[in-house]
Amino acid sequence: MIGIIFDCDGTLIDSEHAYYLSWQAALQARGGSISLEEYSTLAGYSGMHVAQKLHEKVNADSAEALLQDTKKAFREIHTNAVKPIERTVKFVRALAQQKQKLNIKMGVASAAGKQEILLNLGRTGLTEVFDVIVSGRDDLQHYQDPEGVNKPKPYIYLHTAQLLGLLPSSCVAFEDSGPGVLAATRAGILTYAVPHPLTKDHDFSEAHCVIQPDTELDIQEFFASMSKLLKKPSI
Repeated sequence: MIGIIFDCDGTLIDSEHAYYLSWQAALQARGGSISLEEYSTLAGYSGMHVAQKLHEKVNADSAEALLQDTKKAFREIHTNAVKPIERTVKFVRALAQQKQKLNIKMGVASAAGKQEILLNLGRTGLTEVFDVIVSGRDDLQHYQDPEGVNKPKPYIYLHTAQLLGLLPSSCVAFEDSGPGVLAATRAGILTYAVPHPLTKDHDFSEAHCVIQPDTELDIQEFFASMSKLLKKPSI
């Protein structure tokens, strides 16, 4: 049994630019601004991490207040600004159709809040194919770490593997960002980087494999690659 775990934002859903516009709106309401280049370095981190980095730039009462305003802006633009990433969604659909034959379980491990994850996954029509959906913001309260528990810490992947009933060494992750890749590899999970245009300059040196945006995701090729890296039989 293999667990295949997907990040959501930037991997399944093209929401990163929408998040940028949301942060920009919240900052501009306070007389501030952020460039797309600057935001790209923050993509993949939790909303609170981004808010903590940005709130001192403007007259925000707190990082939490800035985050809440950003969430409100995101909800307002979500319908028109967020689209599925077709190559990954197509790959997930193909996997889901053969779950029993392939002997796999599937999960989502996202740094975002559970409500945002479900809202974004709803755009793909794939919510029901995942065995578990884990939020780095809402589902890791039982972990204690003074530096925080969300990505790039490994806890979300350790927890997702546990909920799937599998060892991390029996799981594979798909991530579009540097922080996500670090979270998965630190958990001992075989990690495929699938860069988004906004994260293409992130450090993916820890990934076991980098799949460029113009490369299709093929089940046969994936299992052949995975079998070599995990030293497990291919399909």
